[in-house]
Amino acid sequence: MSKVFILDATALISGLDPNIIDRSLWTVAEVIDEIKDSRSKLRIEMAIENKTIKIGRPSATAIDKIQQAAEKSGDIVVLSDTDIKILSLALEFKDKGHEVVILTDDYSVQNVASRLRIESKAYSTAGIRYEIKWELYCPSCFQSIEMYNTKGKQIFCEICGTKMKRRPYDRKFKERNK
Repeated sequence: MSKVFILDATALISGLDPNIIDRSLWTVAEVIDEIKDSRSKLRIEMAIENKTIKIGRPSATAIDKIQQAAEKSGDIVVLSDTDIKILSLALEFKDKGHEVVILTDDYSVQNVASRLRIESKAYSTAGIRYEIKWELYCPSCFQSIEMYNTKGKQIFCEICGTKMKRRPYDRKFKERNK
């Protein structure tokens, strides 16, 4: 099967010109909404008009799988709905037998993609070196609990009442895709 590139807004904002890439490029509609600068916006609109970039809409099933994977890693609290859709679109292509690469500088997107054995490439950063699992901890009494979906919520320590923070508690060296 063919190699598919999934574009996140960070790659497009960082200067990636999709009009000069001779590959199958996909993104989700929400990425276009995230692009604010006129030069990047014009580039992506031209690419969509020329059918260089195609817009995909991931299924609810794929979105649910990504949310579950992101909850297990603890990245769910920092992933936007757009990030989840980008990962979901990549998962659907992978499940159909395509070789998929997500172009993103977002470390949480890269972390979840790595756990699902979806290749990701950073465009303007070094990219992740480790897969990380996150936990919540209390900076006062050092109580820690496993990360769960706390998106948009503040969690307070059950022992002393201090606001919990996120920190990595397990990491393994990221397997590089060949």
